[in-house]
Amino acid sequence: MGFAGGIIEDLFSGSYIGMNALSKMAAGYFAGLSGERLYKENALVVAGVTFFSTIAGLLVNYLLLLYLKIDVPFFYTLLRVVLPTALYTAVLVPFLFKRVLRLVIIKGKDF
Repeated sequence: MGFAGGIIEDLFSGSYIGMNALSKMAAGYFAGLSGERLYKENALVVAGVTFFSTIAGLLVNYLLLLYLKIDVPFFYTLLRVVLPTALYTAVLVPFLFKRVLRLVIIKGKDF
């Protein structure tokens, strides 16, 4: 899912094709591993997994930028992009989690 969403984001943003796909795939992989081992019906656990998955995906994005010889200062990126994005994404999870969980249960999917 992360790879497909990342490809769509790359196509619409006009950035390097595949960069968001790889970073979102890494974040999704990390979230999937965590989902197998943790109690995923608790909104705070899901918020924590979302926080760390977002950090993982954005750090992969940063490493890909370095590979493309696009130099961005690490601490600037960490403090101005990675941590704020991970924080507001994790803060939104408790508000949306129960609605999405209810939708998944109604559709009959295995969560």
